[in-house]
Amino acid sequence: DSLLELAEQLLAFARERGGALQQANALNLCGSLHNNLNQWEGAERAFKESLRLYKSISDTTGMTSVLNNLGNTASYRGDQIASIEYHSQCLRLSEARKDSSVMARVLGNIGVTHFELKEYDVALDHFRRRIAVAEAIGDEQCVLEAWLCIAITKDRQGAKEEARQGFERSLALAKRINDVTSISVAHGNLGKLEVLAGNHDRGRAHLDSALRMAQADADPMAMASALTDMARSYSMEGDHLRALALAEMAMTSARESGTREVMRDAAEVLFIINKALGRTGAALVMHELFIATRDSMLAEEDLHAVMFHRFQYEFDKKEAVQQAKREQERALTEAELALHKARQRNILIGSALLVALVVALLLLYRNSKRNAALLAEKNTAILDAQARLLESERAREASEVRTRIARDVHDQLGSDLTKLVLLSTEAKEVTTANATGIQDIANDIERIAGEANRSLGDIVWSIDPHHDSLAGLTERVRAHCERMLKWSKVDHTIDCVHEGPDRSLDPATKRDIYLMLREALNNAIKYAKAKHIHVRFHTSAAQVEFEVRDDGVGMLTAETKGHGLPNMKSRAQRVNGQVQLESSPGAGTRVHFQAALPG
Repeated sequence: DSLLELAEQLLAFARERGGALQQANALNLCGSLHNNLNQWEGAERAFKESLRLYKSISDTTGMTSVLNNLGNTASYRGDQIASIEYHSQCLRLSEARKDSSVMARVLGNIGVTHFELKEYDVALDHFRRRIAVAEAIGDEQCVLEAWLCIAITKDRQGAKEEARQGFERSLALAKRINDVTSISVAHGNLGKLEVLAGNHDRGRAHLDSALRMAQADADPMAMASALTDMARSYSMEGDHLRALALAEMAMTSARESGTREVMRDAAEVLFIINKALGRTGAALVMHELFIATRDSMLAEEDLHAVMFHRFQYEFDKKEAVQQAKREQERALTEAELALHKARQRNILIGSALLVALVVALLLLYRNSKRNAALLAEKNTAILDAQARLLESERAREASEVRTRIARDVHDQLGSDLTKLVLLSTEAKEVTTANATGIQDIANDIERIAGEANRSLGDIVWSIDPHHDSLAGLTERVRAHCERMLKWSKVDHTIDCVHEGPDRSLDPATKRDIYLMLREALNNAIKYAKAKHIHVRFHTSAAQVEFEVRDDGVGMLTAETKGHGLPNMKSRAQRVNGQVQLESSPGAGTRVHFQAALPG
């Protein structure tokens, strides 16, 4: 804070008595100090003003510095797309200036940002380019950092042998230039790879070196990582008590570091160890912590992926528009040139013979018609390209929906199956101690297994492209209603019909409509106390409409609680439809939904 105050005083003095260069330098310094204090907005304002001043005096050295700083600030606050834009501008400027030192640094920054966006091949390309530039100027530190990045990326891609070779090369280089931090990082990663490969003695030797260096530096994150992998190694060999002690130390260090990744790994290992030791309660607590931490990290990664794809789509769309303008301008220029030449030729020929003038006019007409045809052809090609771009965007959105549903499969069934395993363990203990409690546990196992089976059926149906149609949706609704109403033993009627030709339906719309119908039917069965339930589900190429009506106890619609109705309204809005609830005490309940389908 005191350094920032001094920098701001320097800025005030530069504004009063200095020129644009002095002000730009002071602003660049202020932005860097804001970065150190995690004050991203203040840093960005200072850097942008500094960049404007450097541009006004054509100071390319200052421009490359502040563009790199802006890219770093965007990365710190989680805006990877802006980070790539700023760093790419810096790279182009440093290449024009032939400033290899800046080029090497910025290539590394761009590679790390693409790594965060899971663009691993693009990241590797930037890291390798960084090595080539750094080796040309003899910057061994820069080469070392690039090799570490390559090894980590290969590990993330699953290329374990290439990752191991990369870390060994990094370790040798780090030892040569005595970079203690990089030595620790290389030891830790090599240890983890050896443990996962079953080479526990070699792995623990590397991990022990990494742990001692982390303790010397008082680095809780590195300590947690090394302890977690050592605990995993002993657990894999069956020494669970020693593994438990190390894993608990790892969790303590992970909480101290506040880093979600090491906390997730420590929770996962503690879950495995406690489960092996029969400590059901402790295992369940660690499993829930592991799931919560992992989901938090996945949600953030999803946001970055969506931002990246949105940026890529906007960039492609702008590029298509610019290309269209260039093609039209070139076509118009060619047409104008051809027309000018034709006119000159007509004047020369017309001064000689009237017949030649007529021929020239005919040629002119034919040329104009051909040019118009060429323009029309180019415009048609441009429109086709834009249509393909939009279709590609829709396909990508459908792919993202299927990816999200596939994650639902993993998370929902993984959690349910874990509960079944834990309940089975508890059942063994209860059978030994008290046989009367086994019936309740058996009922819980049956209930969870049934829920998992139904969840699996619904999710598999959602992601199967063979069912992406109105007729398929109608048949699925009919089967669900018949199963649920037969099970409820309530008198009922079901009217599910698809009229006219079938048509495709995107998976997100299909899933939202199905879940709304399910929610309305479940509420009628569970809460209405009805003597009769009527379900009507009609689809056509133009619209989808359903109604769930009962003669039950009803309710005051203003007093409805819970998330059921808000969830249905939210889903209805997503598919451009409307859902209505009509009910009053003693008069039953009616849920009605209608949506027009796009042509």
